[in-house]
Amino acid sequence: MKKYVGLVWAAVILAFVGLTNTFYLVQAHTTGTPLNCSLLDGCNAVAASPYSTVLGVPLASWGVLFYFGIFVLAATMLMVRARTLSHFFVFGTAVGFLFSLYFTYLQFFVIEAVCMYCMFSALLSTLLLIVALFIIRIPKESPRYTDLIPPMMRKEEG
Repeated sequence: MKKYVGLVWAAVILAFVGLTNTFYLVQAHTTGTPLNCSLLDGCNAVAASPYSTVLGVPLASWGVLFYFGIFVLAATMLMVRARTLSHFFVFGTAVGFLFSLYFTYLQFFVIEAVCMYCMFSALLSTLLLIVALFIIRIPKESPRYTDLIPPMMRKEEG
């Protein structure tokens, strides 16, 4: 139980950090403020590229949606322990990881500029997937959702 809770808390924290990272990028995009790139100077080149929007929406906004969804899912997993939630969590983090791989490829080989905020987001999505894979490996003897229902509210079987 402690291992599960610790891993889920790690996911909550990673998702929150991802939210703050992507919120900064959305704020910079909406105000037109140049990104503060202290480690890598390709941030503004990446942000100005045609690949910085998907379906007319800034990529950072999609990132906010992704990290918010993962944050809510992980927070729910702290309250309700259901295998189905763990499976959704693995699926969501895997999708985020695959998109991060694609966008990292674009930075290195198409745009030929690297954004430190984007690379940080890719690192976070990778760590979230690793945490998700550890969570899903926890034995099935874990409490089910019905185990969290107070005994007086459970349906009697029989």
